[in-house]
Amino acid sequence: MHDRRLRALGALAALAAVSSGEVFGYAELKTRLRDALKKDPIDSVLLTLVVGAWVFYLAEKGHNPKVTSLGDAFVFVSTCFSVGYADIIARTPVGKAVASAIMTVGPSMVASILEDPVDPVVERLDAILSELQGREAIR
Repeated sequence: MHDRRLRALGALAALAAVSSGEVFGYAELKTRLRDALKKDPIDSVLLTLVVGAWVFYLAEKGHNPKVTSLGDAFVFVSTCFSVGYADIIARTPVGKAVASAIMTVGPSMVASILEDPVDPVVERLDAILSELQGREAIR
């Protein structure tokens, strides 16, 4: 059973490290994650929740009496995005790593959902309008 969890985590790590057949480093991973979060914050939070809950469940199942279903893992991971009010505590090293990572970046990810999305086309049009208004004021 432990071997199966390690294989699942290895597959997840490989999936995170490979994009279009190219392996990229930590700096590229950070850039891609930031870009994805800016592009669609809601999908980023949902993907983090689903993947985090799945990994947490695989790590804690059989080791944590409070984690008996994927639903338990969803409850725990979703609370990691905010104040952590669940009565579940991570017991395995992988579970603790998942919780720590989501507790570190989760609150800012959720906060980004409430921000207005930045549309580059709208920004560009606003800049053009501002420039035209400035020229008109000179005349």
